[in-house]
Amino acid sequence: MFAFARLHTAIIVSAALLCLLATPRAFAQQADDTTAAAEALFEQGRQLMDAGQFAEACEKFAASNEADASVGALLNLGACQERIGRLASAWTSYRQAATLARRDKDRRRANFASKRAAELEQQLSYLVIEVPDDSNAEGLRVLRDGNEVPAALWNQRIPVDPGEFSVVVEAPGYRAWTTQVSIAPRAGGGSEVTRVSVPALEAAPHDLPGGSTQAPQTARPGQAPAAAVDGSAANDEGLASDMGTGRWLALANGAIGVAAVAGGVTLALQSQSKQDEAFDSGFCNQDNVCDERGVALIDDSRSSAQLSYIFYGVGAAALTAGVVLWILSDPAESDAPAFQVGETAQLRSIVGPDVVGLELTGSF
Repeated sequence: MFAFARLHTAIIVSAALLCLLATPRAFAQQADDTTAAAEALFEQGRQLMDAGQFAEACEKFAASNEADASVGALLNLGACQERIGRLASAWTSYRQAATLARRDKDRRRANFASKRAAELEQQLSYLVIEVPDDSNAEGLRVLRDGNEVPAALWNQRIPVDPGEFSVVVEAPGYRAWTTQVSIAPRAGGGSEVTRVSVPALEAAPHDLPGGSTQAPQTARPGQAPAAAVDGSAANDEGLASDMGTGRWLALANGAIGVAAVAGGVTLALQSQSKQDEAFDSGFCNQDNVCDERGVALIDDSRSSAQLSYIFYGVGAAALTAGVVLWILSDPAESDAPAFQVGETAQLRSIVGPDVVGLELTGSF
């Protein structure tokens, strides 16, 4: 049984690493598609802005930035939000744009975004959710329009857009408390603060007999009860064959790791070459201002650098797994005692827009 379990683990690890090796190409294709979608949404937003349809334009800019965060999308989103009176949202967008521009060493747009945020800060409306000590029950949660307000923001000024929203306060064993808050649009300059004081919550009656607050745990649908397996029935004659398979898998993972690391080095060199070309050929100056060709080269450099990090990660994982598999399949451990298998391991694939891999569940 010990040999079978080690072989089973080796196969699972190898399959997972093969999925990881395919991941960089999937990520690269997904990144290209995401960038194209973000650019299309941005252009739609600009057209809507020119047509005076500011609310619709804001939705496009927000979607563009969500697909692929960019300084341009955030600046246009902030300007759009200003036009429809959502000053707190505009202030947030400008601050995010300034942070992103500084990261990209774009001082001109970073300064512009910081200046606009500072100007808007003097005109914001604020909400303060006051939670006194005698109201702060254990497990207390504060939600604004269904979104939890972190405890760090209690008793603090929170910039908010004009409009109506609900504040719900709840805690285990207590009745929930709710109130409606209305923030009027600012008629003039200066900031305004609205305060909501949370009262002490009322205790709620027990819903279950005996004061129990938890339902009994049940097995998952289709899952049979765990059954113990006696490891003493392991076939010693098959151990050598299993160990041989494990060693081959270890070598295969090692080869995958070396190939992935080599790919990462190649991509890193390509990234540096693109960056050097952008500056040495005069497409970008020392102030990091680039023409169209320079921007394309810098984008290519960043893409290659990101892919190199992925290859390095896959390579490190494969090499580590190879070492682990080699140790697990060491013939010197053939006399190791068998162990109990509490539940059959289950392996299922995970394929989604943000992840490609395998999930292993169970216990040994």
